[in-house]
Amino acid sequence: MKRSSKVALHRDHEKGSGTVLGIALIGVISMLGFVAVAQAQATLLSHSVQGAADLSAIAGAQSFSDPCARAESIASLNRVRLTRCFVDGADVSVEVEAATPSLVAKLLNRFGLTVNNLRAVATAGPPDFASVL
Repeated sequence: MKRSSKVALHRDHEKGSGTVLGIALIGVISMLGFVAVAQAQATLLSHSVQGAADLSAIAGAQSFSDPCARAESIASLNRVRLTRCFVDGADVSVEVEAATPSLVAKLLNRFGLTVNNLRAVATAGPPDFASVL
């Protein structure tokens, strides 16, 4: 009889600990999920900024009158800011920048990941046939 009463007392002492551990586990999984979503959004945005840089450089390289003005026009249509444009003969090099959404930046900064403005560089021009032959 004594043996069963000790077991019963021991079980009563642990009552509710599973609930606390379950809530803690759900909290940890939720935070990891939020960080993963924020990182994925930042990655998608960086690819979008690189695409805008590529399009701006191509548009500038195809422009006959003012390559940098054309590159800036395409950059603004893609919601990025042209920060640098350099014309070297028929080649056009551009650098564009876009602000990281504040929610993503705040969340990633909270976990020690620094995210400032996203930048991308691209160069476009006619193909160099001498290197192909």
